[in-house]
Amino acid sequence: MNDLLAFRFSWTTFFMLGITLLGFFIMLLLVRRFLTNSPIARNFQKPVNTLITQLLVLFEPLAIILLTGTFIFINPGFHGALVLFILIIGFSHIRNYITGKLVWFNDSFSEGKIVSYREIQGIVSRKGALGLNIRTPEGIHHVSYTRLLADGYTIISDNRDSGKYSLLEVSPLNHGEKNDQFAAFTNLITTNPFINWNYKPELSYPKGKLIMKAFFREKNHLQDLVRVIGEWGYECKIIDES
Repeated sequence: MNDLLAFRFSWTTFFMLGITLLGFFIMLLLVRRFLTNSPIARNFQKPVNTLITQLLVLFEPLAIILLTGTFIFINPGFHGALVLFILIIGFSHIRNYITGKLVWFNDSFSEGKIVSYREIQGIVSRKGALGLNIRTPEGIHHVSYTRLLADGYTIISDNRDSGKYSLLEVSPLNHGEKNDQFAAFTNLITTNPFINWNYKPELSYPKGKLIMKAFFREKNHLQDLVRVIGEWGYECKIIDES
């Protein structure tokens, strides 16, 4: 025990470990982005993306454990007591975080699945670090993983049978003010019959492009909408489809 308490890491070791882990994390993100955007890698894109996503899910808690352990052994007495205090204070959040990591490997909660929890029934629109965002006609409900597993849930149906939940990237083909063109697109999309309007699409505007997440009534409606958007004068790319 005395030998354990006498063991020390330096701050230099701590920061070097942090830089190494950050570099590995960035490398995984760059590989995933390359595979997503490269037509060359299209044939093996999905399985490799799935593998990298699973590695990222496992990497995050492993990195936290390694950094926390190194931090403790810089000054075992003081830092150990500080980490213990944080664990006690944040126990519920930490338990929820760990539960979330286990949920990430459960396909029942993938985006686009229809889930019922208590009085909430809707489509999983986002699987976050601490809980699910479930989109219903009334809005988005956030449910923590701990509550979800403790209270129970029901998978209503697989979206492959009832429709398709997809992520699209839209950009104008014509030169002009993008804000005006995106406003025009928003007006056009509100009259489209292919989208299931019981689940309102999510729109965001990163780096001068429009990203739309929408649930389609039938499987073939996704391609129909891509064709129609092209006729409107926009380029439309399918980023992800469930």
